[in-house]
Amino acid sequence: MTHNQATNMNRLKTVLEAYGASEVAWPASERENLKDLLIQSEDAQVLLKQAQILDQLIDSKSTNLTAPSSLIGAIMEDAESQLRLPVKWSLRAFLRPFLKPASGLFAAACLGVLIGFSSPNLLVSYEDVNFDDLSVSDTVLEWELGNGNT
Repeated sequence: MTHNQATNMNRLKTVLEAYGASEVAWPASERENLKDLLIQSEDAQVLLKQAQILDQLIDSKSTNLTAPSSLIGAIMEDAESQLRLPVKWSLRAFLRPFLKPASGLFAAACLGVLIGFSSPNLLVSYEDVNFDDLSVSDTVLEWELGNGNT
């Protein structure tokens, strides 16, 4: 099978999956190319037969479901009654779009405080810190000279 035939077979599979076995439902641009393929290739004819069997199976199993008119009427009455309800203006209805982001921001703030409080060296007392000569001097050489090391 050449590359062109493989491409056409893939296209046929795609068209059969999307539109079914009825050639009338296929796009007009594909119809001519695929008819030539169906004439030339036995594999393409097998694919078409499989698609026809699947279409027949779907047609035989499908039934048109209808709802009783009383159910449709009840749904329509409920829909009309919902549309006629007065609009309730309240602070809660006004703030509802802001509550979801606010809860996320509040949770992030609490998490930040918790992490900041539990992080090390946050509550270090400076009374316990001892500065030695090396930390106060400008250079190590100055510290060495101050200790009498030359």
